[in-house]
Amino acid sequence: MAREPSESIFTNRPAERIQILRSLPVVGWPTLVGAVLLQLVAGLLPVGFIVSTSVLIGRIPAAAAAGTGSHAAYLAEEALFAAAAFFVLQQILAPLQMLLTVRVTRRFDGAARDRLLRASFASAGIAELEDPERHEALVMARDSLAGFWFSPGEASAGTIALVSRYTTCIAMAIVVGAVYSWPVALMVLAGGLTLRFVWRHGLTIEVERLGPLWRHVDRSWYFRNLALGTVAAKEIRVFGLTAWMKERYHQASLDHLKPYSERRWKVWVLPFLPATLLAAATASAALALVAHAAGAHPDQVSLQDLALVIQAAIATLAVASWYHEADMQTQFGLRGHRGLNKLDSWRLGDETDAGGTGRDPAGLPLREIRFESVTFTYPGAPEPVLSRFDLTIEAGASLAIVGLNGAGKTTIVKLLARLYEPQEGRITCDGIDIRDFPAAAWQRRIGAIFQDFLRYELTLRENVGYGAVELADDTDVVNRALERGGAAELRDSLDHGLETMLSREYEDGTDLSGGQWQRVAIARALMAVEGGASVLVLDEPTANLDVRAEVEFFGQFLELTRGLTTIVISHRFSTVRRADRVVVLQQGRIIEDGTHAELVALGGLYAELFELQAARFVDEQPELA
Repeated sequence: MAREPSESIFTNRPAERIQILRSLPVVGWPTLVGAVLLQLVAGLLPVGFIVSTSVLIGRIPAAAAAGTGSHAAYLAEEALFAAAAFFVLQQILAPLQMLLTVRVTRRFDGAARDRLLRASFASAGIAELEDPERHEALVMARDSLAGFWFSPGEASAGTIALVSRYTTCIAMAIVVGAVYSWPVALMVLAGGLTLRFVWRHGLTIEVERLGPLWRHVDRSWYFRNLALGTVAAKEIRVFGLTAWMKERYHQASLDHLKPYSERRWKVWVLPFLPATLLAAATASAALALVAHAAGAHPDQVSLQDLALVIQAAIATLAVASWYHEADMQTQFGLRGHRGLNKLDSWRLGDETDAGGTGRDPAGLPLREIRFESVTFTYPGAPEPVLSRFDLTIEAGASLAIVGLNGAGKTTIVKLLARLYEPQEGRITCDGIDIRDFPAAAWQRRIGAIFQDFLRYELTLRENVGYGAVELADDTDVVNRALERGGAAELRDSLDHGLETMLSREYEDGTDLSGGQWQRVAIARALMAVEGGASVLVLDEPTANLDVRAEVEFFGQFLELTRGLTTIVISHRFSTVRRADRVVVLQQGRIIEDGTHAELVALGGLYAELFELQAARFVDEQPELA
């Protein structure tokens, strides 16, 4: 059952709205001032229209008595033309209001996207992105900017749009007070604002009640996108998952809609009924007083005054209406704005942590990289992956790391690349703690292929060039990386060469096989070397290559990377046997260390795994006649 929103929701709202107002100058002062002034004018035009029509009503009896062509008729026509002018101006300003609303929204959201990117990439590591609280804030901001809900820009534009609505309301109340009675004006205004408050209060509860239900919303979106996308299209059809996917989407939707809907009557019906009765009572009382005064004292309350007060009172009560251009926008958009503010507050600390002491890692390592008593535990994990772990990696040599799944091989790479930081111990480069280097500068010293490397739906040039984006436009460098990675033949087979889109969702685009994508990823890592990386990390680099392609690749790989510090993680011993040194991990500890020949002769875990793989290939050989 969904919980009731806490009191902090309402106490924080004014502060959050003030934050939006303070952020508005990012749209540009000319746009902001123009939008506010336009809303002020738009708010005053209905007042002019009501005053003009009231004057017209008051002049009609005299004009009817005097006849056409009379001065009284002229005055009535004058009031009619004034009312028509105010009406036409309202219609002219409406598209201008929309234009500036769109402009404010787009400019604010553009700045919000920049804030989101800065906050997302402020930390050099990825541990912060896996923190549940940060992830929630990131999702709040991301989804609002992606169009799932109203965006922070729409909340900002909606806040400006309220200027015209409240300008009309307050101006109408002033008219009632000036023409007839200030107590009546305050009575009508209080009734309208009370109903407005209840409406906004209920909307706030309704939106915030979604908070604990977001996991169900995210899940329903996940199933929807999975069913409609291309990633799972093959398996959905082959395994006949269409009905199952539909049912899961339906159930996930019900999980957030049902508890959300069951309590809506508490939010809307119970508070809304007494507020509506109060507003109706104040309006009825005010109008009854005006009507009685007009009947009892026609010399004091004219027909014009009566028409003016009635229209103004009704317009004042209209403040309780639902504003299609502001209400939902300011409620849902505020959620995205809240997520951005949280990310911004964390970003400042992350940027400080990532700065190091400013030492330059260029040209390093010259001697070695060392893991010194490193302990690391993933968030939420019961046991550390590495515990007081020690490892020395010689500069300019190739090291292979092997072990069963979960031994900690990939964790070593993530720590080396500062995607995570050790809880205890340190990692040094030539005796310098790598945390003393600016994180971005140290990461530029590392070229890596991860098991889950990205397949960008972009051109071949971009898929390779992103290894050193500053060199992506240098065709010679990109081609050299492709050739060193064994992907030159692939490039030549594509219709548009380097400019071929690697996705079938684009015209003239194409997709690649798993092995071809792996070669592109290898070329990307070698592109990083072209950009200055001196440590090359290959995590299962030949997992998608066939045996012949694997042998061919590693036959030239060590020669191509001579002089680099190379770390290879692989389950294939035909790969690791070529390394200068091999270490075997088991439960976060090094249990064997040596060359391939030394470890085979040792007869330990490495020898056992090597013999198992070798026997498999021997068994698969066809028998000779």
